[in-house]
Amino acid sequence: MFFKKINNCIKVMFFLLLFNIFLNTMFATSSKEFVKVNVPSAVVIDAKTGRVLFEKNADEKRPMASLTKIMTSILLVENCKMDELIEVPNEATWIGGSEVGLKKGDKVTARSLLYGMLLPSRK
Repeated sequence: MFFKKINNCIKVMFFLLLFNIFLNTMFATSSKEFVKVNVPSAVVIDAKTGRVLFEKNADEKRPMASLTKIMTSILLVENCKMDELIEVPNEATWIGGSEVGLKKGDKVTARSLLYGMLLPSRK
């Protein structure tokens, strides 16, 4: 029951994040003016029909960025107990972005790793 609530919460958070990005990049403050999209690539697709509503460099390969963090977070919640201790492998100590100071052999709860993973990345 608890994990279903967390899973639903993450889905709602993911939807709100995407909705916020959509609103911020697609619409101007004035309803008559279209905003310049100040990102290298973007695509908006109608989920029901699959029709592309807007695209900018849609075929250009781009790094996954925060989508990777969100997908990894979902997998963590679906496959681990939040109080489960996870030992940090050596491969995880050199990864950049959000830095939480993990060292090889540290034992950290899945909940703490989840929170750390969702911190904003360095720019």
